[in-house]
Amino acid sequence: MTGSFNFFLHMIFFGLTVSALVVSFYFHKRIIAEPSWEKKLYLGGLMMPFSKLAHYNVAMLLITGIINMANRYGGFSVPWPMEHWLLTKIILFLIVSFNGLYVAKRMGMKRAMLIKSVVEGKGPADAEEQLQKQNAGLTRLFYVQITILTLIILLSAFFSGKHPFVVF
Repeated sequence: MTGSFNFFLHMIFFGLTVSALVVSFYFHKRIIAEPSWEKKLYLGGLMMPFSKLAHYNVAMLLITGIINMANRYGGFSVPWPMEHWLLTKIILFLIVSFNGLYVAKRMGMKRAMLIKSVVEGKGPADAEEQLQKQNAGLTRLFYVQITILTLIILLSAFFSGKHPFVVF
């Protein structure tokens, strides 16, 4: 794989990540606005394919990102310079990945189980209040994810040395 083809793949997988986040956020907002518990359950089910593909997407972003770094610095045998923007970007990516693969999955499953229990008639008496709290937590998580992905884009665009006219 050449550097440009690998970079193209990296951009595709990053686009898939952003697309999955936007679509999931849309379905999340629809679940909040939907009065019918059955439709809430249905909308939650529509979000499932995005969470199942997230593991592969994160893995491919890591692989293509490492290959991009190797292409940038001349391979794996030479020492790579310490660039703070790149280290920050990697840390932010790890946070986004952990939030998406672990935290969001647990919160989403907890909400899905609550909705399913209400649909089956076994839900708790305060199901509406619990759902509001879970929705508020998921909304905060979505805003954190969007903010971090925006920071990753900004770090990639303005701190990578690709734009020498930008002074920070």
